[in-house]
Amino acid sequence: MANTLDDVLVACDSRYNINAENHETRDSCISFLRRQQKKHNYDLDFRENTRGGNVYFDLLADKLFIFSILAGMRKVKDVYQNETLVDSDDKLILLRSVGTVGYMWSDDDLYHAYCRMENAARRQDNKKFKYMSVIDDVGQDKEIAGIWGRKLNYKEDIGVQRIKRILSHKPGKA
Repeated sequence: MANTLDDVLVACDSRYNINAENHETRDSCISFLRRQQKKHNYDLDFRENTRGGNVYFDLLADKLFIFSILAGMRKVKDVYQNETLVDSDDKLILLRSVGTVGYMWSDDDLYHAYCRMENAARRQDNKKFKYMSVIDDVGQDKEIAGIWGRKLNYKEDIGVQRIKRILSHKPGKA
Protein backbone atom coordinates (compact mmCIF):
# COMPACT_ATOMS: atom_id res chain seq x y z
CA MET A 1 0.00 0.00 0.00
CA ALA A 2 1.35 3.40 -1.01
CA ASN A 3 2.20 6.06 1.55
CA THR A 4 0.31 9.34 1.28
CA LEU A 5 0.79 12.86 2.62
CA ASP A 6 -1.95 12.05 5.13
CA ASP A 7 0.24 9.19 6.37
CA VAL A 8 3.12 11.64 6.81
CA LEU A 9 0.82 13.98 8.78
CA VAL A 10 -0.36 11.14 11.04
CA ALA A 11 3.22 9.96 11.61
CA CYS A 12 4.38 13.48 12.47
CA ASP A 13 1.44 14.06 14.80
CA SER A 14 2.02 10.77 16.56
CA ARG A 15 5.77 11.45 16.88
CA TYR A 16 5.62 15.16 17.80
CA ASN A 17 2.02 15.96 18.78
CA ILE A 18 1.50 18.85 16.35
CA ASN A 19 -2.25 19.14 17.03
CA ALA A 20 -3.26 17.74 13.62
CA GLU A 21 -6.82 17.07 14.76
CA ASN A 22 -7.45 20.81 14.56
CA HIS A 23 -8.89 21.38 11.06
CA GLU A 24 -7.06 24.66 10.47
CA THR A 25 -3.75 23.09 11.52
CA ARG A 26 -4.43 20.02 9.41
CA ASP A 27 -5.24 22.07 6.30
CA SER A 28 -2.11 24.19 6.73
CA CYS A 29 0.04 21.09 7.28
CA ILE A 30 -1.33 19.27 4.23
CA SER A 31 -0.80 22.41 2.10
CA PHE A 32 2.80 22.58 3.31
CA LEU A 33 3.35 18.90 2.52
CA ARG A 34 1.90 19.40 -0.97
CA ARG A 35 4.27 22.32 -1.58
CA GLN A 36 7.21 20.24 -0.37
CA GLN A 37 6.20 17.28 -2.51
CA LYS A 38 5.79 19.51 -5.57
CA LYS A 39 9.20 21.10 -4.94
CA HIS A 40 11.15 17.89 -4.21
CA ASN A 41 9.03 15.00 -5.56
CA TYR A 42 9.99 12.64 -2.72
CA ASP A 43 9.45 8.92 -3.21
CA LEU A 44 7.25 8.16 -0.20
CA ASP A 45 7.50 4.42 -0.89
CA PHE A 46 11.30 4.27 -1.14
CA ARG A 47 12.75 1.51 1.05
CA GLU A 48 16.16 2.36 2.41
CA ASN A 49 16.74 -1.06 3.95
CA THR A 50 15.14 -4.42 4.66
CA ARG A 51 13.59 -3.08 7.86
CA GLY A 52 11.37 -0.97 5.64
CA GLY A 53 12.61 2.46 6.68
CA ASN A 54 11.79 5.32 4.36
CA VAL A 55 14.19 8.21 4.68
CA TYR A 56 12.03 10.53 2.52
CA PHE A 57 8.88 9.80 4.50
CA ASP A 58 10.75 10.55 7.75
CA LEU A 59 12.31 13.67 6.24
CA LEU A 60 8.88 15.03 5.31
CA ALA A 61 7.56 14.25 8.81
CA ASP A 62 10.53 16.08 10.36
CA LYS A 63 10.09 19.03 7.99
CA LEU A 64 6.43 19.18 8.99
CA PHE A 65 7.52 19.24 12.66
CA ILE A 66 9.81 22.22 11.99
CA PHE A 67 7.04 23.86 9.95
CA SER A 68 4.57 23.44 12.83
CA ILE A 69 7.00 25.19 15.18
CA LEU A 70 7.77 28.08 12.81
CA ALA A 71 4.07 28.48 11.96
CA GLY A 72 3.17 28.79 15.65
CA MET A 73 1.19 25.54 15.81
CA ARG A 74 3.43 23.76 18.28
CA LYS A 75 5.33 24.95 21.33
CA VAL A 76 8.88 24.02 22.26
CA LYS A 77 10.54 23.90 25.65
CA ASP A 78 12.89 26.70 26.62
CA VAL A 79 15.93 26.34 28.87
CA TYR A 80 13.68 26.47 31.95
CA GLN A 81 11.49 23.67 30.52
CA ASN A 82 8.58 26.07 30.00
CA GLU A 83 6.60 25.49 26.82
CA THR A 84 6.63 28.52 24.54
CA LEU A 85 5.73 29.39 20.98
CA VAL A 86 8.58 30.41 18.69
CA ASP A 87 6.81 33.62 17.72
CA SER A 88 9.55 36.26 17.74
CA ASP A 89 13.11 36.70 16.48
CA ASP A 90 14.40 36.34 20.03
CA LYS A 91 12.83 32.89 20.35
CA LEU A 92 14.21 31.54 17.06
CA ILE A 93 17.38 30.72 18.96
CA LEU A 94 15.44 27.91 20.67
CA LEU A 95 15.86 26.00 17.38
CA ARG A 96 19.65 26.35 17.51
CA SER A 97 21.54 23.07 17.21
CA VAL A 98 23.70 22.11 20.16
CA GLY A 99 24.92 18.79 18.74
CA THR A 100 24.30 15.21 19.75
CA VAL A 101 24.52 15.63 23.52
CA GLY A 102 20.89 15.19 24.57
CA TYR A 103 21.02 17.08 27.86
CA MET A 104 22.23 20.20 26.04
CA TRP A 105 18.91 20.52 24.19
CA SER A 106 16.02 22.13 26.06
CA ASP A 107 13.43 20.31 23.91
CA ASP A 108 13.66 16.51 23.61
CA ASP A 109 11.62 16.39 20.40
CA LEU A 110 13.97 18.86 18.68
CA TYR A 111 16.92 16.78 19.85
CA HIS A 112 15.42 13.56 18.47
CA ALA A 113 14.53 15.27 15.18
CA TYR A 114 18.08 16.65 14.97
CA CYS A 115 19.59 13.19 15.51
CA ARG A 116 17.25 11.55 12.99
CA MET A 117 18.05 14.19 10.34
CA GLU A 118 21.81 14.09 10.91
CA ASN A 119 21.84 10.27 10.81
CA ALA A 120 19.82 10.27 7.57
CA ALA A 121 22.23 12.81 6.06
CA ARG A 122 25.15 10.57 6.97
CA ARG A 123 23.48 7.39 5.65
CA GLN A 124 22.35 9.06 2.43
CA ASP A 125 25.53 11.16 2.07
CA ASN A 126 23.23 14.06 1.30
CA LYS A 127 23.36 17.45 3.03
CA LYS A 128 19.69 18.21 2.28
CA PHE A 129 18.80 15.90 5.19
CA LYS A 130 20.87 17.87 7.71
CA TYR A 131 19.04 19.81 10.43
CA MET A 132 20.25 23.23 9.25
CA SER A 133 19.34 22.45 5.63
CA VAL A 134 15.86 21.36 6.70
CA ILE A 135 15.33 24.60 8.62
CA ASP A 136 16.60 26.57 5.60
CA ASP A 137 14.20 24.72 3.27
CA VAL A 138 11.20 25.10 5.59
CA GLY A 139 12.16 28.74 6.21
CA GLN A 140 11.82 29.41 2.47
CA ASP A 141 8.20 28.20 2.42
CA LYS A 142 5.73 30.90 1.38
CA GLU A 143 3.52 30.40 4.44
CA ILE A 144 6.48 30.73 6.81
CA ALA A 145 7.72 33.80 4.92
CA GLY A 146 4.22 35.28 5.23
CA ILE A 147 4.09 34.67 8.97
CA TRP A 148 7.59 36.01 9.67
CA GLY A 149 7.59 38.78 7.06
CA ARG A 150 10.69 37.28 5.42
CA LYS A 151 12.23 33.98 4.48
CA LEU A 152 14.15 32.40 7.35
CA ASN A 153 17.70 31.12 7.15
CA TYR A 154 19.41 29.05 9.84
CA LYS A 155 22.77 30.80 9.67
CA GLU A 156 21.35 34.34 9.69
CA ASP A 157 18.30 33.93 11.93
CA ILE A 158 19.24 31.14 14.35
CA GLY A 159 22.93 30.23 14.16
CA VAL A 160 26.30 31.88 14.45
CA GLN A 161 25.52 35.09 12.53
CA ARG A 162 22.51 35.78 14.77
CA ILE A 163 24.63 35.37 17.88
CA LYS A 164 27.35 37.62 16.43
CA ARG A 165 24.72 40.31 15.75
CA ILE A 166 23.40 40.03 19.31
CA LEU A 167 26.89 40.20 20.83
CA SER A 168 27.96 43.12 18.64
CA HIS A 169 24.91 45.20 19.57
CA LYS A 170 25.95 48.07 21.76
CA PRO A 171 23.42 49.27 24.34
CA GLY A 172 22.05 52.70 23.57
CA LYS A 173 22.79 52.45 19.84
CA ALA A 174 20.10 51.85 17.25
